Amino acid sequence: MKNSFIKDNKLLMETPKVRDLFDLEEQINSFSSLLDSIDKSGSFGFVGGFGTGKSTLIENVKQKRIEKKKNEVWVEFDAWKFPDRKDLWEGFVLEFARQINKEVFEEAYKEIDGKSKDDMKALINVVSKGANMFLPGAGIIKNFSNFFKTSPARRVFEIQEILEKIIKKQKKDIFIIIEDIDRSGDSGIFFLETLKQFFDNIDSGNKLVAIVPIANDKFETEKDSFLKCLNFIEYFNFSNIKLDNFVEEIFEKEFIQDPNKKSQVVSFLETTFGEYNDMTPRLLKFILRKANFNFKRQVDDELEPDFRTTIIFEFSKYLKETEGGNFYFDIFKKDNMVTNGNIFSKSLFMILEGEIGLYRTINFEGNKEAISDSDINFQFAKRDIRYPTFPSKDWFIDNRRIKNKDGCYGLCDFYLKY
Repeated sequence: MKNSFIKDNKLLMETPKVRDLFDLEEQINSFSSLLDSIDKSGSFGFVGGFGTGKSTLIENVKQKRIEKKKNEVWVEFDAWKFPDRKDLWEGFVLEFARQINKEVFEEAYKEIDGKSKDDMKALINVVSKGANMFLPGAGIIKNFSNFFKTSPARRVFEIQEILEKIIKKQKKDIFIIIEDIDRSGDSGIFFLETLKQFFDNIDSGNKLVAIVPIANDKFETEKDSFLKCLNFIEYFNFSNIKLDNFVEEIFEKEFIQDPNKKSQVVSFLETTFGEYNDMTPRLLKFILRKANFNFKRQVDDELEPDFRTTIIFEFSKYLKETEGGNFYFDIFKKDNMVTNGNIFSKSLFMILEGEIGLYRTINFEGNKEAISDSDINFQFAKRDIRYPTFPSKDWFIDNRRIKNKDGCYGLCDFYLKY
């Protein structure tokens, strides 16, 4: 048995720099249309749950617009590179300049002359040479110590002048992705206030839009501050998720070549999103990475696991029976059984009966009913060596499947040990 059901672990890594595997075409088109409808420069707050995929969606919007060769430039700035927070504005201008066409720097450099602007000339010179001379979080290299010994207000003003010169050389709309500014405290708010003031006062002839992902809880606790420094607010709702494409791309073919097995996995994963508010794309990827790791251990220990059951139990470690209650896995371990009435017992029954999903559509309006009865329980037991191919194999008498004396189906107990 192959000891990995994941095709490529890189696709499960936590980074927005991956192609869309969550069928977000509708959300991507909607977001892109929203950007087109903004008719003036400003900062755009994109609010959503932590780990829900805000950055991934923005990255996919960016890539799609680049592919269409729209008349625009995209710049990315990660505030988390500046742990001291004091260099946010300086770092932003340098990163902005570094990602803009080098010819713009050279033209700006030629326009800045006179001894009184030696520091500005030097800064433009560094910017034009790229990122090799720029140390994130450390401010500007020591050549510019005099420049940055000036008052903070003057420093910001002078740097804004440099930024304005660079922007005015552009003939395209500019979209700026500002990541992790919501984790920068008061410094992040000050940065956004300064950026808003800059956008409100610049007359560049092109549209400037800063896209700022913000976590829900952070936005709610500092709503007044964010509303003062953002021009637009949009909420990200990761709903009606479809995971057929995700499963097709992530899983090894031999594990899902049976259409029923693929459909079962898709149904289980999609249902977790529908029934549990805590489930996010980030958590989904994390759990699948861990499930694949445990599956490998189970195979190496010659236990012949079913990858679907391994996935089910890994999810039970991260989902709770009630808000503030215990995790399902702990409950199963304590009771030595999977009790009825939850997604896990239903999913085990789905596998046992060979159903194609957790629910059946029962009418044209799309109303659904669960496939399993409410009284289905699974009790943990040692594997019956006569029937090693199904890890949740129930008890047998004369090759007939039956429930045990307590009315439970059987479930191999090794799943509790990983």
